[in-house]
Amino acid sequence: MTTAIQKLLESFDRLPDAEKQHVAAEIMRRMVQFNFSPLSDEDLVLSAEKLFLELDRQEAKHEQPAMGRNIVSESWIYGQRELKLL
Repeated sequence: MTTAIQKLLESFDRLPDAEKQHVAAEIMRRMVQFNFSPLSDEDLVLSAEKLFLELDRQEAKHEQPAMGRNIVSESWIYGQRELKLL
C-alpha cells in the first residue's frame, strides 16, 4: 500500500460516520465503471472471515462473557469458528 493510500485511509478514519457514508457511497459509485474479474472462492472466504472477525471484536466490546467464561483464543479453520474457553 502506498503512502498516499495510507494517508487517505487515515483521513477517512477521522471523519464522522455520516461523512464516511457519503465518501463510501461516492467511491462505490465511481467503482461501477471498472471491469473487475470475479473473486475466487478463496478470496470470498478470506474477506468474509476478516469481516466476521471484526464484527465479533466489536460485539465483544459490548458483551459480557457467558456464564463467567472468558474466551482465551479464537481461530478460523476452513471457515469454521473455533473458540477455546476457560
